[in-house]
Amino acid sequence: MKMHIALAALLAASGYAWAADGDAAPQSPTGNSATSAGWVMSAGPGVTDTTENSASAAGTTSRPVTAPVQTETLESGQDPLPPPPSMLYGQARESISPLTPGETRDLVVLDNQMDQAISTQPISVVPRISAQTVDLSPGASLPLVRTAVNYPSSVSFIDSTGAPWKIGAKPLGGSSAFIAYYIPNTHLMTVFAKEPYKTGNITVYLEGLEVPIVLTVTSGEADSGAKTWTVDSRLDLRLPRRGPAAL
Repeated sequence: MKMHIALAALLAASGYAWAADGDAAPQSPTGNSATSAGWVMSAGPGVTDTTENSASAAGTTSRPVTAPVQTETLESGQDPLPPPPSMLYGQARESISPLTPGETRDLVVLDNQMDQAISTQPISVVPRISAQTVDLSPGASLPLVRTAVNYPSSVSFIDSTGAPWKIGAKPLGGSSAFIAYYIPNTHLMTVFAKEPYKTGNITVYLEGLEVPIVLTVTSGEADSGAKTWTVDSRLDLRLPRRGPAAL
């Protein structure tokens, strides 16, 4: 009887152990010395690599992962400030060009316009070559020499035969608005006007002539509204007498 009881207890214990082994999942050895030492088992003929099969089954491929490159960007409020401009550079630039290029161009244009305005002549000068006969009788009109500023008049004296009659002394002017120059031992004289719209006279002494010749000189008519002024660029004054060099 005791034998049967012991045999039943032994069978019961053996059945419990078999049940426990069936419920536990098989585990692969993790303490393999070859794997821990860095060795990898190569797949031989008929052997399938479980690692590749598992990766293929999962549908993913093992690739090396590269860390993203991080670029340091400073916020606008934390950007470094540029260095302040040099005081000496500013002074040198101010001394070389106190104005901007645009302002300089405007001044050049304005200066050109001012030159044009200053150079504009309200009256156009018309140069002419003229000839007059000097009347030496009392009560006769004086010869007129028309000149202008920047337009001198050259006056020559000839006798009735056309021979030159030399000037015997320096001509004398009655107005500071005119200057008379002569070439000694010649019959030539030049009259310059220093001011516009002036009138005066010049006295000329000829060799061998007992009376002086008085010339009226004018540089324009102030009361005339004409836009042109005729100038005697060359004026030949003929005396109705035979001179010292008569032909």
